[in-house]
Amino acid sequence: YSFTFLMDPEDDYDGGIIYTLGFYSVIFVLLMAPWLLVRRRFPDFYFPRAKSLQIQETFVAWIPDILKLKGESLYKQIGRKGILFLRWKYQSLLFISVLALAGGILTLFYMYFTPSDITLFGSTTASMLDTGSVLLWITFLYTIVITIGFLMLVMYHRKDLQFTKEISATVDQETFNRVLMLSGLPQSFTSNEELHHQLELLSELSIKSVSIAWKAKNIDKLQEEKQNAILLHEVYQEQEQIEGGVVFMRPPVSCLPDFISWKEPQPAVIYYENLIQELTDQIDSVYQRALNSKEHTGKAFVIFERRHEAQDTLLQWEEIRKGNSRFKDCDMEAAKPHQEIIWQHLGVRMGEHSIRKAIFDIGIAFLAFIWTVPIAFLSNLHNLSLIPVIGDTMENVVNWNPVVSDVVEQMLPVILTWLFHQLLPKFCLYLSKFEKHADVSSLQAAAMEKYWIFVMLNGFVFYLLFSSGIDFAQTLFSNPGEIKLALENLDWALYGSFYCTYLLTMALLDSALSHIQPKNFIKTYTKWLSTKHKTPKRRELVFSPSKFSYHVKFAKESLYFAMIMTFSPIVPVVSLCGVLAYAFHYFADKTVIVLMSPKEPAHGRKLILRFAVFLNFSMSLTFIFWSFFFVSHGHPILSYIAAPTYAILWLVCFIILKKTRDPKYVNLSTDSTLSEEGDPEEEKFYSWDYIASPSRGQHEMSDIL
Repeated sequence: YSFTFLMDPEDDYDGGIIYTLGFYSVIFVLLMAPWLLVRRRFPDFYFPRAKSLQIQETFVAWIPDILKLKGESLYKQIGRKGILFLRWKYQSLLFISVLALAGGILTLFYMYFTPSDITLFGSTTASMLDTGSVLLWITFLYTIVITIGFLMLVMYHRKDLQFTKEISATVDQETFNRVLMLSGLPQSFTSNEELHHQLELLSELSIKSVSIAWKAKNIDKLQEEKQNAILLHEVYQEQEQIEGGVVFMRPPVSCLPDFISWKEPQPAVIYYENLIQELTDQIDSVYQRALNSKEHTGKAFVIFERRHEAQDTLLQWEEIRKGNSRFKDCDMEAAKPHQEIIWQHLGVRMGEHSIRKAIFDIGIAFLAFIWTVPIAFLSNLHNLSLIPVIGDTMENVVNWNPVVSDVVEQMLPVILTWLFHQLLPKFCLYLSKFEKHADVSSLQAAAMEKYWIFVMLNGFVFYLLFSSGIDFAQTLFSNPGEIKLALENLDWALYGSFYCTYLLTMALLDSALSHIQPKNFIKTYTKWLSTKHKTPKRRELVFSPSKFSYHVKFAKESLYFAMIMTFSPIVPVVSLCGVLAYAFHYFADKTVIVLMSPKEPAHGRKLILRFAVFLNFSMSLTFIFWSFFFVSHGHPILSYIAAPTYAILWLVCFIILKKTRDPKYVNLSTDSTLSEEGDPEEEKFYSWDYIASPSRGQHEMSDIL
């Protein structure tokens, strides 16, 4: 009862939110203070990309350097996808800060004009105002202002694609700027030489090389297994050189962890030599079968001598292909970075891909529905106690201990939601692999879509529908036939308090855990401490940093925006909690991206464009809930004009977002100062002969699969 003096004892919302704020504040301090003290002792884990910098050894002096890092300096460290994400987070923080400032002023007006018998938290919401209140018109106008601000934010961030890609061309000098991918290639082309000759005649340019992608089943998987075997072979070779004797190991069993094996110990170096040879033979078999069949995926990579030649060909391809009927159905697009391409899936048909994707998406939606039931039930204990039949039982549960019931109603649903949101991303990525995407960005975009379906339905749509359904049923039981009264009595304060608690959890608990990375820390150091032979190569392997899950973060962003924009005019306190959440998470994400995660080669265009679609859907839901609110609470005139106004605004949002997909925002500049050649050494990664070669043996550790 330590927080009782801070609240009205009869105000359930205030109790739960204050308990949450107090509890998570204590947890945040207890987690972050020890972490700041000990992080310097674990440089291989917490700042592997900045181990040479003395400032990282300090207690807090490293923090300003992270916050000040921006522009080209930041880009060089984290790449396009990283800077696009951080710029979005920073711009969103500014946008939500403005909403919070306006919301704070609006809250004071709500509290002043709300009847005195309303609880403290309830008085901060528009739902407690009288139906004819002038403030509801101000609330309505505020929703329009929020919409305009949202559109400006999305348009500004969309232009960042152009900004980051131009920096990429000058800073990174990537080879893929000179590479185009030709798709829809007829099977009549049976050699690289023939295609090369025809393209040079057609384009009237000197083309450096052409590589047709032949169908080769599981070639990426086999090559990855071989590269991993080569790496482990060298690890054990190094170990034998240090120890001066033969090292034995138990061969792994299928996909089980290395330490779970019942096989007899074998000399490690010999085992991996045999495994490398076995994989080489399998790759050779696939390679020869592909060449003999002469069946390709319908795709080929074309490398030009100069970057501007590739871009000119891309822009003029519609006209160029008319010069040869064999190319009439062929499309041309800029190639992905070679690390992104999944060669074994280049020939997968769209129909097969779409069917698998639809099945998995429906399954995720059903899972979201199932998981929402206990969340809505636990967060509506007080309202459930008013419903006949189950009311007496629920009232006994609620009255058993008011403090515990407040904590359960406010914190437990949020913790369950947050926990599932943490566990689901890997499952979504696992499902997406079965859809056979042709590049890693498409794979991550599909996983992002599945995760977005779950968090949006579970954390927003289904929750609000279930919770409002409980309120609706409770009012109808008390007042049979009074549908309008039931709509007016929907507990928007309760829904807002849930999202306040969610955002406070995100700000104080989730951000602290993002810094500490407890799961990865325990996993990494358990593996290292259990390693008997701690050689430099093995250390490098164990402490290789994990990638930052941009697809997960972008999916969550669409949920955060839906909840913050929906409730900012109705329950403005939500926007205040949103500022706290975004401020803490911006720093946490920037720290992880800059100091821990490896730089990603992909520019993130597909994720950003898919993210914009999600935001448009989030805005659509926001318009629906705003319309629903004003129809049930607003002045009679307002209830009639709200829905048509939001329909027009949604149409404007859709048109603007569609227009900003125009190539002028994403095409490369033709500025002559940009890199023309890139790195010729990378050209081999666009050659099918090299990718599928049985003799390929360099260390190209890939996380494609």
